[in-house]
Amino acid sequence: MLTNKGDLVVDPFAGSCVTGAVAENLHRKWVCCELSEEYLQGGISRFVPGVQPLAREKMLPYEISPPCTLQIDEDDVPLFADGGARRPLNVEREKPEGSIVADGVPIPLGAAV
Repeated sequence: MLTNKGDLVVDPFAGSCVTGAVAENLHRKWVCCELSEEYLQGGISRFVPGVQPLAREKMLPYEISPPCTLQIDEDDVPLFADGGARRPLNVEREKPEGSIVADGVPIPLGAAV
């Protein structure tokens, strides 16, 4: 996936907001979402007092590490016979806590934008 300057980059599982910092350095618009307040505070520190610059001298090749690269034998690890059709009728969910960060500004979940 490639983007151009001015494109919007969305990271729904931001963690410490590395994606936002890279997007900012590459002149992209960005939105990062994170439920953990601790990660959100860590992410904000990437932008205060200024955006952390990219460490271009550390350019490393991108690699996908196991277990994501392991082949799965579907005979050994079968899918559910009903394809996951049997689920609870009503699943109560807790109201999410946390915030999202949009262009470096934290926005509490459930806040009007």
